[in-house]
Amino acid sequence: MDITILSVLSIATASLISTTNLISTYRYMRGASMKADYRFIPLSVYGTLFGALLFTFAAPVLGIAMFMLYFDRHGITNFFNVAKGGDVVLYQHLFWFFGHPEVYVLILPTFGYVINIIVFATRHNLLALTELSSTGYTDSKSGDLATSGRKLSKVSSSNFSLSKRTTLCNDSSTTP
Repeated sequence: MDITILSVLSIATASLISTTNLISTYRYMRGASMKADYRFIPLSVYGTLFGALLFTFAAPVLGIAMFMLYFDRHGITNFFNVAKGGDVVLYQHLFWFFGHPEVYVLILPTFGYVINIIVFATRHNLLALTELSSTGYTDSKSGDLATSGRKLSKVSSSNFSLSKRTTLCNDSSTTP
């Protein structure tokens, strides 16, 4: 289990370095026409950029969760051990803060590439480039945080413990 935790941590670190490379490539190595007018930048580049930005903010959360899990396994800390004052739902919160943006990290570049293929195959100009690129940006930022917050508030506000669930199950099963 320790090797798995450390390998996930090293993969997250390598991916974070890779996204930093993508962002710096976008920033400093664009062509002259792309620097002059943003309309000449393909949507695949926008999708990859927004995915890289999202992963840049999501990867440290995964790294922190892996460090916490590693230290809990070796008895150094008690983040997730309920018997010693830890919180079980904390790992789920940390996983959602990584897992939910990861969906957008995977889908935004795909949308950009598919739209580029459609534009190339139909040989028409894309009239809504500004709207599509800004929609990808707002979906990746505001929609992501709102959805994560809504899901996390539902989990933390549910007050069902194991004893309440078994009581409810036993009451319904003993009804004549």
